[in-house]
Amino acid sequence: NNNNNEYVTRLHCVKGAILKQLEHFSSVFPNRRVVLMTFSQDVYVYTSPQKDSVFVINGNNNDVNDLWKQTEKQLVGKQIPTISSSVSDWKEIVSSLSTRGSTALGPALVSATALCATVADKAEIVLCTDGLPNVGVGRLDTYTHAHTQSHTSANSNFYEHIGEKAKTHNVVIRIIGTEGQESDLEKLSAATTITNGDIVTLNPSELERQIRVFSQQTIAATNVTLSVFLPNYCTVQQDVNNNPKNKNKLCLDIGNVTSSSDIAFGFDIDRKKVKEVFPSGFVPQIQVQVVLTYTSPNGADRMRVLSGQMSVSNTESFAAADVATLALTCTQRCARLSLQKKFKSAYKLYLAYDHLFTSMTQSHNSNNNN
Repeated sequence: NNNNNEYVTRLHCVKGAILKQLEHFSSVFPNRRVVLMTFSQDVYVYTSPQKDSVFVINGNNNDVNDLWKQTEKQLVGKQIPTISSSVSDWKEIVSSLSTRGSTALGPALVSATALCATVADKAEIVLCTDGLPNVGVGRLDTYTHAHTQSHTSANSNFYEHIGEKAKTHNVVIRIIGTEGQESDLEKLSAATTITNGDIVTLNPSELERQIRVFSQQTIAATNVTLSVFLPNYCTVQQDVNNNPKNKNKLCLDIGNVTSSSDIAFGFDIDRKKVKEVFPSGFVPQIQVQVVLTYTSPNGADRMRVLSGQMSVSNTESFAAADVATLALTCTQRCARLSLQKKFKSAYKLYLAYDHLFTSMTQSHNSNNNN
């Protein structure tokens, strides 16, 4: 029937994307190691293309620690070959995959994180799904308890928890959802945000391109912390400030950083405090210091201290405004508020930035006309 044809089409797109990525890894990163997992009612883990390397994790399991221990136990004695020595066999395995029933996404994510933590110093998980997690830990459907007959809809706390565990073990989580399918990706996003990964919804035909993009975003550093010191007349805005006692200081435990990572935040200026420092009320420049600590790819712990000055516009002119930076800041601040479930605040902030961009456009057009 039509539904089945659509489902098979999605599976073919996933297979094609994986096969292309295996070829890419084999030629560009021959020493990388690849593990394949499929999940339905249970989780099937292929540590190599050989049949005796496959083990099964019970998907109907709500205990994160038990799932973690099961995976560690199954990995004893397992060898994960380099991609260059196994690419042909991997292609056969991928080509033979077929669709099954339920979506044990949560147990699969626990098992994948445990595996990465056990066998690698740093690793990446790329999870593709076209269904709502509905089996085991992390299920997001509404279900009925057998004894109480009460209805429960799981929340996203699990995804925050597994994100923290992955971050601790230098694992980046990336999730791809299929356009038009129910998967509640916004609830899964906590795991990707915490590990500095990505979450996207795509048409199945775009999978190959997106997985290639992910593979190019290599981990540049792990255990990254960021401290930003501003003058006492500045206040870091609340969507990112986790240090309410020192409102002019920002401390973030970022974790993993890839080659495409960026972070943006805003701060306010208290005009009363400005006059205590600058009686004229005019701020010539803002002194800023940034301290980064991180672990480099070779395992060395490093620190960078960057000090500088930021120019300040004391007029309503938009001539010196960096539109790209403002757009990035708007996107990240609204996203952070949304993840905190402060949807009204996020929407109001979006409207404020929208008004700002409209004013900038009008100012630009006016200047051009003059």
